[in-house]
Amino acid sequence: MRESTRQLLGRYFRAYNARDIEKLLLLVHDDLLHDVETCRREIGKQAFARFLAAKNARCDEHVYDLEILVSRDGRHAAAEYKVLGFFLEPGDRPAPSAETYRVGAGTFFDVRDGRIGRISSYGGRWGLWGQAA
Repeated sequence: MRESTRQLLGRYFRAYNARDIEKLLLLVHDDLLHDVETCRREIGKQAFARFLAAKNARCDEHVYDLEILVSRDGRHAAAEYKVLGFFLEPGDRPAPSAETYRVGAGTFFDVRDGRIGRISSYGGRWGLWGQAA
């Protein structure tokens, strides 16, 4: 179970880096709980699809230096990583000169029946607004 969760999250981050929403949606439950970096919870696969489409329209991100930790039973996991990204629209930048960003981030996952049931992300580009102020 532990190794299958590690492989599942590997597929998740490969699909994330490829900006492949269809593959990402295959990895999550229909009733996915998604805790967005801005401190709100969205429920359901379709809400997650909308979130990903909006993110892909605003910025292009690549996860690197990925470390995945998995509980003994494989039901819980965490990932720590860095994000290299760039803004696709000038209005989304925290400061006029901010085109690219490198930030640290982390995500917690709950896994059941071989798919992701919860995604809770922290850090990432949302921290840039505090840096730009």
